[in-house]
Amino acid sequence: MKRILCAFIVLCSVASKAQTIIKGTVHDDKDNSELIGVSVVIKGTTDGQVTDEKGKYELQVKPGKTLLVFSYMGYDSRTVEVVVREGETKVANTKLSETQKELDIVVVTGAKYEKKLGEETVSMEVLKGAQITQSSAKAEEALNYVPGVNMLGKNTSIRGGGSFADGAGSRVLVLLDDIPIISPENGGVNWSGMPLEAVEQVEIIKGAVSASYGSSAVNGIMNFRTMAANPEMFNKLLVNMGVYQQPKDKKMSWFWKKRKISKSGDTTSRMHRPLFGGFQFTHAKRYGNLDVLVSGAYQEDEGFRYANQSRVIRAFGKLRYIPKKYDKINIGVNFNVLRESYQDFFVMWGYGNDTVQTSWPSYARTKYSVPNFTTTNADSFAYFPTELSNRLTTTVSVDPFLNYYDQQGNRHSLKHRTYYTQIYNSAGQGDSSESRQHYFDYSYLKEFKAIALVITTGASYFYTTGVGSTFSRKTAHSAGAYFQFDKKFFGKLTLNAGVRLEFAKLDSMIQKADIWSLSINSGNNRIVPQAISPVIPVFRVGLNYQAAEGTFIRASWGQGFRYPAIAEKFTRTVRSGAQVFPNPNLLPEAGWGAEIGVKQGIKLSHWLFFADASGFVNYYNNMIEFQSLEPGEEPGVALGFRAKNVPAARILGCEVSTIGSGKIYGVPLNFMIGYTYINPVNLAYDPNNYQLDFKILKYRIEHSFKADVSTNFKGFMVGVRCFYNSFMKEIDKVGVGALQSVRLFRDGHNKGDFVMDIRTGYSYKDKISFNVMVKNITNTEYTLRPGLIEAPRNYTFQVGYQF
Repeated sequence: MKRILCAFIVLCSVASKAQTIIKGTVHDDKDNSELIGVSVVIKGTTDGQVTDEKGKYELQVKPGKTLLVFSYMGYDSRTVEVVVREGETKVANTKLSETQKELDIVVVTGAKYEKKLGEETVSMEVLKGAQITQSSAKAEEALNYVPGVNMLGKNTSIRGGGSFADGAGSRVLVLLDDIPIISPENGGVNWSGMPLEAVEQVEIIKGAVSASYGSSAVNGIMNFRTMAANPEMFNKLLVNMGVYQQPKDKKMSWFWKKRKISKSGDTTSRMHRPLFGGFQFTHAKRYGNLDVLVSGAYQEDEGFRYANQSRVIRAFGKLRYIPKKYDKINIGVNFNVLRESYQDFFVMWGYGNDTVQTSWPSYARTKYSVPNFTTTNADSFAYFPTELSNRLTTTVSVDPFLNYYDQQGNRHSLKHRTYYTQIYNSAGQGDSSESRQHYFDYSYLKEFKAIALVITTGASYFYTTGVGSTFSRKTAHSAGAYFQFDKKFFGKLTLNAGVRLEFAKLDSMIQKADIWSLSINSGNNRIVPQAISPVIPVFRVGLNYQAAEGTFIRASWGQGFRYPAIAEKFTRTVRSGAQVFPNPNLLPEAGWGAEIGVKQGIKLSHWLFFADASGFVNYYNNMIEFQSLEPGEEPGVALGFRAKNVPAARILGCEVSTIGSGKIYGVPLNFMIGYTYINPVNLAYDPNNYQLDFKILKYRIEHSFKADVSTNFKGFMVGVRCFYNSFMKEIDKVGVGALQSVRLFRDGHNKGDFVMDIRTGYSYKDKISFNVMVKNITNTEYTLRPGLIEAPRNYTFQVGYQF
């Protein structure tokens, strides 16, 4: 017995000596967060493993010197030498640095899982959250500097796909952490509710992707992805204060002059320059197994237009919990709350002096000291609304989610959104409303690593109810199921393809469409007979070929489909000087888009960037456009609109852009530059039909140039951004386009608009920052859509504290 015991002890000792182990944790060198899935391999062998959900690894090695190779997508590989004695367990923690991001930007929106930007089969732009906060910009203001994107008031247009609709019926699907945030009452986007202070990056897809995301993605997608919580606490507070300068044409801002009584009793005038300001904060930290992200903002603006104040309060939160014993599950909830009050309007200048004067009741003219319009030049009312209404908007969204990774690593994801919005309008015939929306989504992702295949499938459902002063109670249902795959061949060629089946019911009407015209017919040509169906199939296919290191050639074709929003089909309202009428016969719009492009990664000395060039074409059938009423269409109406279908349209164009970084004499430089050309044609042009007598689609910009260049050196930051929009050739011939003041302004500003902002600042130890922004530095008088003049030169002072 003693011999057996001794032998057992000796064997245990030998076994113990054989257990020579290296273990440790891999962190991000910037924020010290654990990196999950890092490959740790013993150099010269195939032995290794990947780090677990806490960034840890453990390897059994031979005694002596061992070289460990750490590699992770988006990070520079690192080789670490470890000397370990026999039987010893040695801890070797390490940190990885991100590769210069321009060549390793990771996105999820296109394929619904993480992949490198260069491997996408569609055109994409990535806007970093820091670019927005450093510029103290609103969401729509920041997006207007992205190549290929133009903001027309509250509406977003990608490559000319969108028109002016005063915020209703977006053709660009906007997501917040992969969940649609299209407003239930009008199908638009309330940009004031976007939690910009918590956004990590914005991924923008250009082109039809309804096959993956359903209705509203007919023109593209914008996915605002918020930051993740890490073990190291992140707190950031930003405070800003700004002032508007008087417009270049001084007669345009007579209303800024305030009456003042001096001590001697003499009456004098002084200039009052409107102010704006506010603050925002963000807190993020991992508390044990709970990730916490909360943010909030308050902003108040006296307004550079006459009697146009606004106030915004919002709060956002994201909680995620990973059970200790069930670490393949994570559950959580996002929430977003907005309270916004502002004075709404539709156009400036009015319809001529007498009409403007009568559009304001006597008590309002007295309150705001409106002068005698008949003795004042009409140009002086460029900053003066035709009519004001006080609006108060409240929105609340709660988004619970659950992700589960099974034993094979397949991902099951459940998402839900409850969205509530209430709009109060003080105008007697205003568009007050109350709407609710429920969204459900299930997705399943399976990766076959052996054959380089990723499959994604799922289903989603929307249920919307709305009641308002401009329409009776309405309901909307839509459901969709999709399947898509990404397959890589020979490690070079990626094929992406997908299909979606879509069904919708708006109130009591099932939305039907010609399923063949989506893909085969264009213009007035009908190659195959109509096939009307309540279930619409939508397809998408794309190719990406890596021709050489850093060279990616892509081609894609995809369909788009969108059902009318409740507001587009049923709303009847008088809103800020304009009347909107319902159109119960409005049809769904559909179309398709194709693109071919090349993305080239270039590394020259200290320069590293992506250059991208593409050509594209988009066809639309029954394109939904808000159009001014023709004379006599609604008796007695001076300025009226109705959503109508343009039977066929085509947009042909090209785009070149570049994003990257480099150094000049040791000073780092970051840049994003792009130029877009479009040829937007109404294929149903009919000179004898008032509604179709335009050859070029209305409210489109043919030439657009965008640039953003910045540098950070030893704590100092300097940035310049600018855009050029060519003259908007076609607008409504009546309504806004018929206003004498609008015509005169367009006649005097028919060469296009160039607007430039500059920013500069200093950051002390990445903790305290001081920034100054000057926007519209040339004090250009310009409009992004006719009838609405944009801000004159204004100054913003920002102080930030990160701890």
